[in-house]
Amino acid sequence: MHRIAILLFLFVGTSLNLFAQDEAATEILTKWENSSQYTIELIELMPAEHFDFQPTPEIRMFKEQIVHMVGNMTWLSSDYLGAEKFEGKEPTTKEEHIEYMRAACAYAKTAMEAALKNEKLLKTQKDFFAGPKTGRQIIRLMHDHVTHHRGQLIIYLRLKGIKPPRYSGW
Repeated sequence: MHRIAILLFLFVGTSLNLFAQDEAATEILTKWENSSQYTIELIELMPAEHFDFQPTPEIRMFKEQIVHMVGNMTWLSSDYLGAEKFEGKEPTTKEEHIEYMRAACAYAKTAMEAALKNEKLLKTQKDFFAGPKTGRQIIRLMHDHVTHHRGQLIIYLRLKGIKPPRYSGW
């Protein structure tokens, strides 16, 4: 009887842990989808004639922020989460920038899904420029980087007199 109780305890404990991992993965991916959609909504609001807008000479143009954001998420996804190389073509028009961001967000989500299902999540990447990071930390970094630059896109819109949509990235 004692062995059965131990086995039952181990089974329930393992099942609860797996359930918690699945729930955490769902939360991370849902957050990414919502964040991606919000970012795309911001890009859609900026008129095409203002994609070259650069508030000061020291910072990127609106369109350069988009390319930078895509570059970071695709680099982290391929080099640190194990995704195949991103095959996006650098955009020139507003519509191409929107599609570029949409494709990169979907690509990063696929990389996150794979990392959340395998050893990449816990594996430490020793060669990361800012020191060793786990896959979990890389995913958080990707979220943080997008949030940082999305905030800049909001400022660009405000400087052009455009009210951004209400935040919905959670």
